[in-house]
Amino acid sequence: MYALGIDIGTTSIAVVQVDAVSGENKKLASFSTPTLPSDAADEHIQDAAAIVRTVKKVTDALDPAELCAIGVSGQMHGIVYLDAAGTVCSPLYTWQDRRGERTGADGIPFTRALGVSAGYGHATHAANRAAGLVPQEAVGYATIADAVVASLCGLRAPVLHASQAASLGCFDIDRSRFTSQLCEMLGETYPYAVVGGYHVAGAYRGIPVAVAIGDNQASFLGSGCGDGEVLINIGTGSQISMLSDRRAESAAVETRPGFEGKYLHVGAALCGGRAYALLHSFFCDVVEMATGKRPDSLYEAMAGYQQNAADASLRFDNAFCGSRSDPGRRGSIRGIGCDNFTPQQFCIGLLEGMIDELASLYSDMGCCATRLVGAGNALRYNPLLQTLCEKRFGAPLYLTDGYEEAAVGAALFALISSGRLPDAAAARALLRA
Repeated sequence: MYALGIDIGTTSIAVVQVDAVSGENKKLASFSTPTLPSDAADEHIQDAAAIVRTVKKVTDALDPAELCAIGVSGQMHGIVYLDAAGTVCSPLYTWQDRRGERTGADGIPFTRALGVSAGYGHATHAANRAAGLVPQEAVGYATIADAVVASLCGLRAPVLHASQAASLGCFDIDRSRFTSQLCEMLGETYPYAVVGGYHVAGAYRGIPVAVAIGDNQASFLGSGCGDGEVLINIGTGSQISMLSDRRAESAAVETRPGFEGKYLHVGAALCGGRAYALLHSFFCDVVEMATGKRPDSLYEAMAGYQQNAADASLRFDNAFCGSRSDPGRRGSIRGIGCDNFTPQQFCIGLLEGMIDELASLYSDMGCCATRLVGAGNALRYNPLLQTLCEKRFGAPLYLTDGYEEAAVGAALFALISSGRLPDAAAARALLRA
């Protein structure tokens, strides 16, 4: 018997199976996350209905007799609207969407009025409501992972785990409920229930389905991280996370719901692997300018530049998309001279900038890790980035044995929620068996 884990990421949807006895995990499928075109510079939307159909197509093809639990994780902060039947009725407004920075009738940005960053669901909803973009049939909104669970279980109303609810903003972690500020600002009460801890939302073909959890929490669980260990996750964005018994003291570090009464301290950078994709796009533009034809990919050539590379003499600030606390901030490159204005230096310098950004957040956490665990495809597939990480943090980096840590974490969460495993410690032991 095995648990199914589904992670709905920003760029791809991953499906894995985790053996409930041996802990062995295997990737079953991967799909590009369906996007939608947009003319608005501050808009980032994806095809929510197509995402749900993709997941249902995969699950419908599996033998339910071999499944004991299903877990779902996904990109946090973004929202999709649901109708009274629990069916998606809008695009997915992702965490990269910045419409929340638009101003209301009072001239105040919705993000400032709610005290959240751009991309957080409540600010996105406030902006949509002001612009008349909320579907008439919508009765509420949730994350895409919540919508997938509702679809699998046939729920009219999703149940949100605290990790997903908190990602929308205006959430009291200790009381596991949205704040009164949200009701006062929006003039409405959030319609869906919120639960903390491990919880089964419903069933799919008789198989228990856990409530969806945030990809950050899922990656932490799926990487086998525990107390005193730090997770460095670099995908489209990048994050550094660790468990704690107390709230974070630095304003630069978020305090998110963890597991079993603990908090998860998180330092998040908006670009992460996206910065490397931006550099790749720039190189493709140069080739197209010179030859008249745009290359399909230059990633292999960029990787070749990194072999036997010395330290970069260029210093990159990778805040190309701003930061949570300062959306208007932009990146920069320092130290440019006649001898280092080269593609190789750009490749290496940008990777060092990626690590510097996380190292600064790590310093704000005020912790000293006994073990660094690496996750995320951008880190896994780049040996130089791994080396730079170990050098910058002064500790060895351990990559997980499996892939798609968030999907694996979702499967483990489902095993705990359904009673197959007692707690997170048992899940870690299963992974390391």
